[in-house]
Amino acid sequence: MLKGLNEKEFKQLGKLIQNESDKSYLYKLYQYLAKYYPDFQHKNLNKQKCFQFVFKEQMNELKKLDKAKTEQFISKKLKNPFYNLNNTITQFLIELELAFDSYEKNMLLLKSLRRRKMDEACVHLIDKEITKIDKAKAKYLDQDLERFQYNHFKHKLSNKIANNEGLEHEIMNDLDAYYFNIKLIYNCVLLTREKIFFKDIDNLMIPEIIKKLENDELKKVSPSIQLNYYFLKLMSEENESNYEEVKQYYFEQYEHLNEEDKINGIIYLTNYCNRENRFNHSTKLKEMLLLYKFSIEKDILVEDNTINTNQFKNIVTVGLAMNEDDWVTNFIETHQQYLKENDKENTVTLCQAKVFQSQGNNNKVIELLQNIEFQDLFDNITMRNMLLKSYYELQEWHTLDFFFESYAKFVKRNKAMSEHIKLGLSNMISYTKYLVKAQNLNKYNKQEIELKYENSKPLFLNKWLIQKIDEL
Repeated sequence: MLKGLNEKEFKQLGKLIQNESDKSYLYKLYQYLAKYYPDFQHKNLNKQKCFQFVFKEQMNELKKLDKAKTEQFISKKLKNPFYNLNNTITQFLIELELAFDSYEKNMLLLKSLRRRKMDEACVHLIDKEITKIDKAKAKYLDQDLERFQYNHFKHKLSNKIANNEGLEHEIMNDLDAYYFNIKLIYNCVLLTREKIFFKDIDNLMIPEIIKKLENDELKKVSPSIQLNYYFLKLMSEENESNYEEVKQYYFEQYEHLNEEDKINGIIYLTNYCNRENRFNHSTKLKEMLLLYKFSIEKDILVEDNTINTNQFKNIVTVGLAMNEDDWVTNFIETHQQYLKENDKENTVTLCQAKVFQSQGNNNKVIELLQNIEFQDLFDNITMRNMLLKSYYELQEWHTLDFFFESYAKFVKRNKAMSEHIKLGLSNMISYTKYLVKAQNLNKYNKQEIELKYENSKPLFLNKWLIQKIDEL
């Protein structure tokens, strides 16, 4: 991206980096690269020379390392400066664009004002910009589109406009708190991604934010900031005892939270419960069902008259696992109207089949699922696993033989499926075949079946398979 900057912009970037005192290594990196601007083609432009310039005081450490470890050490040390430089350039380019494009800048400002329900300030800004458009002597291509967007935004304002004195001061104070809360939310999102995808994210902002909150009264500005502070602490400190406190605070302060944090609160709490080794299986399901019931009672899962399809299926799965069949059936009936039309029919069919399987009505499961095709890979896997269980429970061994063959082909030919999932499904199919032979032909004894189970990992449908072993 540096190659795309003209000379003036390149110098502006340098001044910007130099003024950021907490990024001294970043400015040294900029100084090193500046020597080779604008082509960045030279024999001395390499990692070794870059490290020597940026981390001169650490050169003695390299003398103690062999060649391979030296390269690893240099790459590791340069990783963050280059990452920060890329982020700084990205932000710099965005700021250049916003300075050039007042419309985009104003739309961002309007959105943040609207989120804070500052409708009067929104209307004032919109009227001012429309007047400027109308009075502009030079016409431009997007002029009518911008006027329409401003007016459209104005029409969407639902709150009544009231005249309040000292509004400018309130805006500044509120925006300070708002943008700080955005930082909290952002870091909560990063931590959530880290926990769900088991991927470490090098984020130095988290300890700084926590330290700032612990040293001043900013978190008392609003319950939303306090809540997001709790979530940040909960996810970063791995302290299980705090979960109940955070959940209780969320329930008690619910009515005082902004809409975004009402929704985020449920997401963070359910993600926390669902993390591996956080709770035992029974406690995890109990907590998640409690949170889902609360969110349904408060009607916060439906946004813009739509409910997330995966959320819908998760609620059904958790409810059935807790033997709440009637409650799940009622949920499906009352909330299927909020599913997107292109997802609705298949999602409802799959969820109804789950209810029937929970009730032991395997004939109904087969009736609903045997002629349906799912676009989503995991829905397809879920459907096939349900059919496998139903054929087995009904002892339809002949049908199951053909089903094993078609399922194995599906797994082998599916290019979107990871090798780990393929292995888990293939093991499950093979192992279920052993169970069928043990059940139908008395070919294996229980001890042999248990030994094969231990040697068949990874394996899908573990809980069900163990149940079938116990029934032998």
